[in-house]
This record gives sequence, structure tokens and C-alpha cells, in this order.
Amino acid sequence: MKFLKGTLTTNHDVARNRKNLRFGAAILVSASLALASTAVSASTASAAASGQLIIANAEPISAAYYDPHSAFGLVDAQLGSLVYDTLLVMDKSGAVSASLASSYKRVSKTEVDFVIRTGVKFHDGSALTPADVVASINRV
Repeated sequence: MKFLKGTLTTNHDVARNRKNLRFGAAILVSASLALASTAVSASTASAAASGQLIIANAEPISAAYYDPHSAFGLVDAQLGSLVYDTLLVMDKSGAVSASLASSYKRVSKTEVDFVIRTGVKFHDGSALTPADVVASINRV
């Protein structure tokens, strides 16, 4: 027998309370998982129907996290590559080729002339312009 918080408690009472606590925690976890899986499947189905891509992340993040100018690590670069495109890309062999740029030419040691691919649009439907590219480069 133990004297706990002003009441007389037996070892049997303590064991029963622990068992009830574990059982309650198991029920809570099971219910949470069931609700989460239902929410995920429902949102996945509605996203697929609307043509949206949903990205899940283990940490709470804001839209500012996806700013390519503040990307720091490999995960940032990988997530950024899902949202943003670049003027140039490097293939598996290490050769540089055009991406948003349909072509490019080195003018001098400090200048490169890019021809922007036609038909590129932002998510809101507006066309990509050379001014947009210049603004992005100047932001860095």
C-alpha cells in the first residue's frame, strides 16, 4: 500500500490506473490515425479531380519557405524544383542545356544573352517576360 496525494492507494489501484491510461491513449491514437487517413484520402481524391498537386511536409511551413532566393539546403532545392523552373539545367553527364531559356549565348565574361522560351506561363496564367527574369536575377 502507498499513501499518494492524501489518499490511501494500493498497488492494484495504481496498476489499474496505468492500464486505463494506456487503453485510453491507444483509443486516442487509433481514432486520430483513422481521422487522418480519411482526411488524406478525401483531400487526395479532390485534388486529383481538380488537377492540383498537394505537397506534404513534416514541419509547419509558410508559403515564404518556397522562395527560391532563400533556399538553403538539398530539401529546399528539391521542393523548389517542383514549383520553379530555371533558365538552364544540368543533365546527368554535367552538360548545361536550356530550360526556360530556349537558347543562350555568352556575350562577354560578365554577360550572357538568353532567349526566353515562348508560351511559358505563371500559375495565374500570365506570360513569363524577360522583365520577370531580370527581376528574379536582380533579387538575388
